[in-house]
Amino acid sequence: MKVDFQSENLCFCFSDLYEGNFIFTNNCDLYIVDFHHVAFLPISFMTYALDQPRPVCEAIKAKLDLPQENLEAMRVAGYNFMISWRKAGKYLGINIHLYY
Repeated sequence: MKVDFQSENLCFCFSDLYEGNFIFTNNCDLYIVDFHHVAFLPISFMTYALDQPRPVCEAIKAKLDLPQENLEAMRVAGYNFMISWRKAGKYLGINIHLYY
């Protein structure tokens, strides 16, 4: 499986898509908080970040036309990255907790 970012523009990717990070006021203004997981990345990273069974992800995906070509390869890479971190933690004798 190959991931190709050459033809993609960089975009502002906010990947901490927890519903509590999106706050609406009584005037329907939207505030977004918690910018620890933000970067300018190829747009496929936003597709990958939104690939979660969360209401906020479904609502955002419905409004955007995001590329899907790299999604399966990024799922595989993300899975392998997570299991390698857990194995590295066991090897080093520490517990690593990934929150996403």
